[in-house]
Amino acid sequence: MNENVMLYWIKNIWTKRERISNPQSLLVLDSFSAHIVDSIKRCFGEKNTNIAVIPEGLTSRLQPLDVSVNKSFKTKNEWMAEAVKELTPAGNLKKPSYETVANWVRDPWNAVDVDLIRKSFKCCGISNKHDGTENDWVFNYNRLGQGNQPGDEVETPSDDECGNEEDKEGETDDEYVGEEGKWMRKQMKNMLMRKRKWMRNMLIREKKRMKRENTKKKRMDMMMNTKITMIKEQITLMYGMIDRWL
Repeated sequence: MNENVMLYWIKNIWTKRERISNPQSLLVLDSFSAHIVDSIKRCFGEKNTNIAVIPEGLTSRLQPLDVSVNKSFKTKNEWMAEAVKELTPAGNLKKPSYETVANWVRDPWNAVDVDLIRKSFKCCGISNKHDGTENDWVFNYNRLGQGNQPGDEVETPSDDECGNEEDKEGETDDEYVGEEGKWMRKQMKNMLMRKRKWMRNMLIREKKRMKRENTKKKRMDMMMNTKITMIKEQITLMYGMIDRWL
């Protein structure tokens, strides 16, 4: 996703949606950079669309997709196991066909309850009535009725699990899952490792920036102190000359 793709989406998909009565629309977006650049904001304004940007780190509580809809995709780990794991001549994993990917997306999407989508918007405080009668929906995710069923849980590997798959007895978790599960775990691990590396690099860059700022401030303070000292010396010298001649 980038700025050009976002502009294309606004002009060719978002504005093609049929409006019911109110010409103004509200679109809730996360804080991804391509969503909030000036050109995107102007384009939304031209299309009578108001945007509400979710602060970073709060999409899991304020974005309806993350609150409910995405669960149908994230909890069905077996969808990747259906891939035909063919290898290229170079030994790399062959990409699945568009038809296969479309089927992966279609099946969990068909399992999404339409009423669940409506409820998720209320839990995120987006479509609630203005008279306050639905305020008790906000952040009340129990109303979604999405209690985890046995086998539905999706655990996020810890840093130790991402870096080392061996347990205390020297065995690996892969011994207890099939080939499809191993392939799935490998893909998830690679994704998490890339994410962790990106976050580590961001932290390093921020530390370097702060160090540069501190160094610059110290240098400015040193220059200022030097100038003050020189001025004091000149004043002292001037008073000495005045005392001598007067």
